[in-house]
Amino acid sequence: MTPPLAIICLDSMDERFMRRWMASGDMPCIKAFLASASFAQMEGPELRAEASAWASMWTGQPPEKHGYYYFQQLVPGTYKIEPISGRSLNVPPFWSLVRGTGKISLIADAPEVALVPDLNGIQLLDYAVHSPWKQPISSPSDTLESVRARFGTDWGIAENPDASTAEDLRFFQRFQQRLAMKSKLYEDLLARGPYDFMMFGFGEIHTAAHQFWKYLQEPGSSSSPVPHPVLSDALRTLYRETDAAVGRLLAVLPNDCNVLLMSSVGLREAWPIDGLSHAFMARLGYDVPPATTPAMAFDPMTVARRIIPEHTRAALGRMILSRGQRDQIVFDKFTQSRDWARTRAVAIPSFYDTQIRINLRGREPNGIVQPGAEWRDLLAEIENQLRSLRDAETGEPVIWEIINRAREASEAPSVLPDLEAFWTSGADWRRSVLHPKATITQTRPPFCRGSHHSRSGFVALHGATLASDRISPLDAAPTCLALLGLEKPPEMQGKSRVLC
Repeated sequence: MTPPLAIICLDSMDERFMRRWMASGDMPCIKAFLASASFAQMEGPELRAEASAWASMWTGQPPEKHGYYYFQQLVPGTYKIEPISGRSLNVPPFWSLVRGTGKISLIADAPEVALVPDLNGIQLLDYAVHSPWKQPISSPSDTLESVRARFGTDWGIAENPDASTAEDLRFFQRFQQRLAMKSKLYEDLLARGPYDFMMFGFGEIHTAAHQFWKYLQEPGSSSSPVPHPVLSDALRTLYRETDAAVGRLLAVLPNDCNVLLMSSVGLREAWPIDGLSHAFMARLGYDVPPATTPAMAFDPMTVARRIIPEHTRAALGRMILSRGQRDQIVFDKFTQSRDWARTRAVAIPSFYDTQIRINLRGREPNGIVQPGAEWRDLLAEIENQLRSLRDAETGEPVIWEIINRAREASEAPSVLPDLEAFWTSGADWRRSVLHPKATITQTRPPFCRGSHHSRSGFVALHGATLASDRISPLDAAPTCLALLGLEKPPEMQGKSRVLC
């Protein structure tokens, strides 16, 4: 008889912070768990984008297969940008293979997943997760109704980098309330069992890390933290309270249960560069704007954009428009603000990394770059130009890594960007960078946050043993299937890391 399996997802729990606060006595429950568990660091190219890291872990396949690499993506065959999430995957998660086995499942706020049809048990998704933009759903449908009746209807917390201190204090209180609620919620759902397979998500420290990053005293940081008697320790307090919530959950799991503790990525200092990406492509002539007619020059919206600074427009937009409406403005601007008949390449909207898409003949509606040699040569040229960028103050290179897919494959990708460039960071957002032919500038980004994600997660297994102290995100799904006594399908690219 295969023991039950429980997966506890600690969304973006940073191992550095966890180790530091275990040592200080703030996280005794996870410390005790790790003392008798096998531990492995998780590393791999699938962690370049935190939004899709969980998708690779759940499917055992990379982004080019499951189709999710960023939370807003270019729709293949169009010039349209659309929001995307784990609900949009081309590939089902590994627990779809539990169907028909007689096993009963409980999926509670697992990050970046969709409902699996005909799964025996309970699924409650997006009730209180990191990203609050999706409506909660459940199967059976009345599960959500009963949960809302007992625990409340509105637990979404949307971060705000421009929040005042008073607003941040309210954020802090809200995170604490949600963690207390989650312990009771998960105990309630467990009481509806028993289950053979369980998943539980904790996304509070993900959102909180971004919200309170400016108050955090992080060794080696180039930024000076904002001192505050409460908020300086807000993230540490929430790690401590997450630890307590995990401890309460562990106490009510079945005694014979295998338990897998997982974090997808960590945290690092970084500032948005989206404006620099677009300015770079335009100044060097790859991205060509449409010709301006006299009527367009004096259009009221055009005049307003020239007069009102972008940051002010963004602040007004946050007060007046919904998140979806604001995103749609960005998406429409991308589609309409260039001459596609003359544009050879474009930067897809992306906060922290430069994502380049070639306007390729046969792939894009009005593509002008020929596949093959012309595509490869243009990518090599753009890569060289990006590598020549220098910080305006220090003169140091600003690009530390470039993924050029012409080096990885002979054909252009259908979904992924053709090139991705990853930027270094400094103490504040960059106003300009230097290129041999021009100074590239941006205004203050509308979303101006000083934190992003590292590429290192971890897993810890209690009850069975991991065979390695290093695993790939693609190994997570085969490992979980092995713990459930199920075979890995051939399309999964990773392998089980359970010691036989």
